[in-house]
Parts: sequence; C-alpha cells; structure tokens
Amino acid sequence: MPTNIEKIRKDKKLTQDEVAKQLWITRQTFSKLEKGQIEPTLSQTIKLSKLFWVKIEKFIKDIWNKESQEVTMQENYLKKLVEHEKERCFKNYIKDSRDAMIVLWWIALNWMWDLLWTPKGKYTLKNVKIEDIILTWTTPETNEITINKANRSVTELKKIIKNDKKILKQIKKVAIYSTEPVLLRKTWENKYKSFDWMHRIVWHIIKWKEYIEAYVLENQSEFLPNIEPHVIYDIIKAYQRSKRTEIDKQEFIWAIKLMARNTENTKKLLKNRFNSKYIMDDDLQKLIKNVILL
Repeated sequence: MPTNIEKIRKDKKLTQDEVAKQLWITRQTFSKLEKGQIEPTLSQTIKLSKLFWVKIEKFIKDIWNKESQEVTMQENYLKKLVEHEKERCFKNYIKDSRDAMIVLWWIALNWMWDLLWTPKGKYTLKNVKIEDIILTWTTPETNEITINKANRSVTELKKIIKNDKKILKQIKKVAIYSTEPVLLRKTWENKYKSFDWMHRIVWHIIKWKEYIEAYVLENQSEFLPNIEPHVIYDIIKAYQRSKRTEIDKQEFIWAIKLMARNTENTKKLLKNRFNSKYIMDDDLQKLIKNVILL
C-alpha cells in the first residue's frame, strides 16, 4: 500500500484537508488512506493521479508499489469511471427525462460553451495576474460576497476576507485546488473572464497567490463566435407567441440584427435551419429575409 503519498502531497504544498475535499472524503479517512490502512477506490485513484500531476500508470507502479500491468489500459479505468459517475449522478439527481436533459447540459457543455463555439480560437499558456481577473459566478451564497460586496474585484475580495474571518470561511467552502490551468478570455476592459467556474481561481485568491496559470484566448478580436441555434429559435418562438404588433416586429428584427452583427453563424442558421421549409410562417419569413439581406 502507499508509503509515499504523504511525501508527494507535502511536495505539492497541499494539506490533508485540501486533498480530502477533492476526493469527497473526510480528513480522517484520507489520513487512513495515506497510511495504507485502507485502499483508495477507482475514482479516488484517478483523482489522486490528476491532483498530484502523475500519470496513472506511474502512480500505480511507483506510489502503490504495484506493477503497472494491473492497470495496463488506462482507457478501461476511464470507461469504468464514466459509468460510475453516470450511475451516481443519475441515481442521486435525476427524477425524470426533463431533469436528465438539464443535468447533462450543465455537466457537459454549459461552462465551456464559449470555448466550443470559438473553433478558430488560439490559446496561449501564460501566467495571468490574479487581480486582472473579473469575478463571476461561484455559488448563490458566495455570489453575494464576490459579486455584490466585492463588486467582482479580486482586490476588493482580498480586503474583505482579510478583515472578516466569517466571510473567509464561507469563501473557503467553494475553493477547489487543481493543477490544471484555467481557461480565460479578455474583456473589452482588458481584464480577464473565466470560461469555467471560479472555484479554482478562488483557491488561488485565498492562498494569496499573485498569478494563476491559464490558457488565454488570444485572437478573439479577429473573428466572431458562433451562437447556439436554440437562442435564435427561442426568439422566433417568442415572436410567434406575441400579438405581432408593429412593436413586436421591430423588436424581433432588432434582436436578430444584434445577433447577426456580433456572431459568425446567425445569418447562416436563418438561411439554412430556420427557412420556410422548417418554419412555415410567411409573416415571420419576411422579417427573417430582412436580416439575411443586410
């Protein structure tokens, strides 16, 4: 059983509490695991290898002191882990098919949508100053602190947690340690916003780190991002449910024009996906045509 996990953990400057939090176990349980009194589960093994930034084959061979042939196919482990997580997620959270769609959407795509819809994007790995990042969503409870009290400012948040231990304790609950770089994009204010959740950035803040390693989208000004088709569809349905007054028509055109001006694929979607073959509404098609011809 493991004899040098403690050494690696300390080399990474991690506490037992921090590692235990990543494994979703108590510090006491992790202490037993570290001492070799219990064996980690499959899921915990993979999480530890990622957390310590060690290839899983090497983790098994060098840290468990077992031969790597016991996990010859990392892919098999990953497949089992996927099945395990799917079963856990659906067993605990899914009540019906509608809930399933919502959960799958949030797990798979939501926080990465901008990333997925910028196929021409070029990313550079660099160290970004923490105070140049704009704070965004964490949890409903901590949003009151990060967004309202700190006004999305890392500098202000540092002042708050320095002077208020109660708030610091709240913020610690959402902080997650990870060795993987975060994904950032620049804003028009020449600041940075995170593609994914803020939990890893928050960890760097409470540890008073000055910089964070990140992949930064460098060429976003050179092209327009794509838009999700359902966004256009939702606006179309909203218009179809309206009384179709002149104001309704004008506002529909303004909304579609705004998207066409700021996204790469709006006109293409209107022409190929929301044409008269799919939406048989002559009045609506006249409005769409106005946008396509711009």
